[in-house]
Amino acid sequence: MANPNHLAILHEGVDPWNAWRQENPEIIPDLAGANLARKNLNGIDLSGANLAGASFSRAYLREAKLEETNLCDADLREINLSDALMDRADLSRANLTGADLFRVHLCRASLSGANLKRAKIVEAYLDASDISQANLTKVDCFVVDFRGARMAEAILDHAKFFACDFTGADLVEARLWGTELFEANLTQAILQNASLWLACFTRCNLSEAVVENALVKDIRLQELEGMPKPPSLLRLDEKGNMVLFGINAQGVFRQSAIVEVHLNLQLTDLEQTCYQLHFVNLHRQGWATSVDLSGQRRESSGTVLSFQSNSYEEIYRRLPDLLAPFPRSQAIDWDKTLDAIPDQERGKILWEPFRNLAKTPPPKWPFANRLAEVFMNLRNVCVSAIKQVGKSPHLQIGIVQDSLKAQLIAPASVAGTVSEYYMVVPLDEKNEVIITKDNLRDRFEKHG
Repeated sequence: MANPNHLAILHEGVDPWNAWRQENPEIIPDLAGANLARKNLNGIDLSGANLAGASFSRAYLREAKLEETNLCDADLREINLSDALMDRADLSRANLTGADLFRVHLCRASLSGANLKRAKIVEAYLDASDISQANLTKVDCFVVDFRGARMAEAILDHAKFFACDFTGADLVEARLWGTELFEANLTQAILQNASLWLACFTRCNLSEAVVENALVKDIRLQELEGMPKPPSLLRLDEKGNMVLFGINAQGVFRQSAIVEVHLNLQLTDLEQTCYQLHFVNLHRQGWATSVDLSGQRRESSGTVLSFQSNSYEEIYRRLPDLLAPFPRSQAIDWDKTLDAIPDQERGKILWEPFRNLAKTPPPKWPFANRLAEVFMNLRNVCVSAIKQVGKSPHLQIGIVQDSLKAQLIAPASVAGTVSEYYMVVPLDEKNEVIITKDNLRDRFEKHG
């Protein structure tokens, strides 16, 4: 029960309360179990107070002083704690559902077993805090310091973490189902026995992280900056009935080389399908078999083709063949393209494969030439940029065209080709292509 005298002073307002605190520093305020819901207590000094079980639901405590305060089992739903100082506070089992924790200081605080569902945590400090067994489902965290935090058995389902620092954090047996981490630093974080089902790690640093026996079913890894310690075992189900051992387990976090080729025109669905046919044709003839077409997408500025392989060198070595349906790709001035790369990026360049591209003669793929004859977009499209987005080093290269070569490869100058195959394309843009050895045009003409 709250001390009635202390509660009476609080009801007089924040200024009288803070004045009383300054005059009586030896008194520990006792407001346990008090109902202070919806109160405006911005700037109040409650440091060291006993607020166990108190209700602050939808209250305002912006810039409040709450260092070493006892808030065990407190009701803090939708509270506004922006810029509050709460270092070493005890919020064990507190209900912080929907709380606003903008720039809050919770260093070495205890949030063990706390409920932080849908809380907004922005530019906050929770380093060395105890968040074990806490529920952080659907929290939004932006630039939050979790360094050295104890988060064992915490639930982080469908949470979003942008540019958060988990260096050395203990996430043993934590649950990250569908969790999204973007540019997070997990260096030396401990994810042993963690459940990472459908978790997405984008541009994260996992250097020396421990992932032993983690559940990795449907995990998504994109542009990792560093690799975790090689695991000997990873799980594919909760009970561990399906597991990956040794090299198979280590391969989960081994990033492939992914190169995105950006084209300056939007290819139609039909044109993208025809490009896939070219790619299949390469593989059927035993060419570029170590390179996969991992994706095609349209953006406002054009079309992006994604190629994946074990190494960037292998993709670049096959790039002229991969781009054969686009005649204007032969007009790239690789020397000027490399010269235009900023100094700070030059250390990431794989010089040899790029210089070899300048010496490579135009590829001769009759089927690719026929595609360029039929589709105007394929004849006119230019490569505008190349990006390395898989394993490090990440890099973006702006492409410089050779204007003289571009004029020689004008759309009207694309030569006809002789091929044993004929292609029939419907005029109504249906997503279908017919490949045949018969000259259907002659057949149609003969039969009227």
